[in-house]
Amino acid sequence: ESQLIGAPIQQVPARTQAANPLTYIDENDPPLICIHGSRDRLVPFNQSTLLYNALENAKVPTALITILDGEHGNFRNPKIKRIEKAFVEHCTSGTRPIPKNTTLPNIPKSITK
Repeated sequence: ESQLIGAPIQQVPARTQAANPLTYIDENDPPLICIHGSRDRLVPFNQSTLLYNALENAKVPTALITILDGEHGNFRNPKIKRIEKAFVEHCTSGTRPIPKNTTLPNIPKSITK
C-alpha cells in the first residue's frame, strides 16, 4: 500500500483514502461474487471480507465464497460453478435467491484428474 501511494499510509491519510477502492463503492455498482482462498498469499483474504461488507452496506448484490485452504485461484471444486450460476440467475432474472456466503473445501488438482 505504501508503495502504491508513495508514502507510509499512516502519514498521508487523504491520499490513502483516495487510493482505497472501497471509497468509491455505491448502490450503482454491479453485482459481484467474491471467491477467495483462505490461504491466498498474493491478496490477503481480509480484503475480500472488506469488499463484501462494503458492497453489502451499499445494497449491491454480493456473495463471498471462501475456499478453505485455497491459495490464489485455480479452484477446482465443482460446487463453485453451481454457485456462480445461481448468482448470475439471481442478478439477471431474480428467480433465485443470492447464494448464501459459504465455505467450500479446496480440491487438489490430483483428485480432479
